[in-house]
Amino acid sequence: MFNLKANYRLNKHVKLHARIANLTDKTYALQNEERFGRTRIQPGMPRTAYVGISYDF
Repeated sequence: MFNLKANYRLNKHVKLHARIANLTDKTYALQNEERFGRTRIQPGMPRTAYVGISYDF
């Protein structure tokens, strides 16, 4: 799995940030467990993007 994260400061008060999780959009197991003879697989999220802005006073 490949993630990408970036931060950019516009000025001394404002900062932009962005993140892309699972950039290649590959299927992966977030959790895998076996209980009482049963296997349980929890899939991970597909490609997901987050963006935001921060302001410092």
